[in-house]
Amino acid sequence: MGTALPSPIYSVDLETFAKVIRVTRLNARWLAPLAFEEGPSLVGRIRGAWGRALTEMGAEGSGEAADAREIFFGVRGSDQKPFCLSAEQACGTVRVSLTLIGVADQYRSVAFDGLIRGLSEGEGLALGEAPGSERRPLRLLEAEWTRREGVESFPVNGSTRVVFRTPFKIGPRDTFGTTYSDIWVSAAIRAAAMARWSGLELDPAVSQVRTMANGMRHLADDLKPRRWDRWSSRVPGLRRTMMGMDGALAIERWSEGLTPLLHLA
Repeated sequence: MGTALPSPIYSVDLETFAKVIRVTRLNARWLAPLAFEEGPSLVGRIRGAWGRALTEMGAEGSGEAADAREIFFGVRGSDQKPFCLSAEQACGTVRVSLTLIGVADQYRSVAFDGLIRGLSEGEGLALGEAPGSERRPLRLLEAEWTRREGVESFPVNGSTRVVFRTPFKIGPRDTFGTTYSDIWVSAAIRAAAMARWSGLELDPAVSQVRTMANGMRHLADDLKPRRWDRWSSRVPGLRRTMMGMDGALAIERWSEGLTPLLHLA
């Protein structure tokens, strides 16, 4: 495959894409040290450890690791990288899930080995968010991978609740735009990019998604503001104060045409 996106073969709608998308997932669990901090930066710290491990593996002569590093972290190809990384701390452990989308699963072995190496060997994972936080390799408790065609479907009858574990922002100059409807537009753009990694072209157009989303009612009563610091990995000592929201967003008058976006989240 190299590091190039495959050319689209078919045009499909959201519902069809949710049924045919190929997802390959590693679920792993590590023992969390007592000094471990979770916080909004946890996924970023894990992603950094994974990237460093792929870089080291490439420097050791693994061409596959070098290609994987370019696909998942590089500047060539799509800005939307074909993976999803999630993590949470629970019951004294850190649970991590790494999902590869479409043809990116050709790098399953080296990608999963890199994640396990990045957290379990060498410097390991930064235990805190601030620069200079202690790094420590974590003890791997279990790991398994699965592959399936299509994502799990569930019915939505008029209303639903979406829980955000990672803080998001709504407002000028922010990732999700200026209204809650823009969340679904952003999700559709992401889905269209992941379709390309499956050799598909996604229809409908973003304008149609926006029209459907504008007809829904978003209730933000259970969203909570979050504030945290993000430290630069390139400029020592540079800190940015971040603000966002997490929690549950209730939605009334749900548009059935957008239900596959919930399945693809």
